[in-house]
Parts: sequence; C-alpha cells; structure tokens
Amino acid sequence: MAVLCRKLNISSLEETKTTHNYLDTTISPAEMESMIKLLRSKKVPGPDKIRNEMLKTGMQYFITALCKLFNLILKSGFFP
Repeated sequence: MAVLCRKLNISSLEETKTTHNYLDTTISPAEMESMIKLLRSKKVPGPDKIRNEMLKTGMQYFITALCKLFNLILKSGFFP
C-alpha cells in the first residue's frame, strides 16, 4: 500500500480518506497504461500466471476491457 501511495503521490492513507476517496473515481485507460508501464519485467507471475511482460506487450489490445472490468468491480463492491 505504501508503494501505491508513493506512486499516486499520497502522503498517507488517512489523509486520503479525509480529503478524497480514490475508490469513488473511475480508472481511465491513460491511468491504467501508466501503471502497467511501471510494472517491473522478469518477475515471477502470481497465482493467475499472468506475467508483467504479457501485460506490457498486449496492453493495446485489452486496456479498454481491463478498465471496464476494474471500474465495474469498484462500482459494485464485489471483488472476485
């Protein structure tokens, strides 16, 4: 969480809660693209077996769908 706060230029999570709730805003394709570009290459994939290189390489093909999915998850409050 601390790394994400630094990337979003947020000094603390508590400060964010009082000033602006980032979960109430939608994620734009430009934001998604900038976060994917920050991913480190040659890292071990998680349980989903998706490597960072796969996200970086195929970003142009699925970024719109990924944004819609993430925004739907945030809007509904259901995290699969």
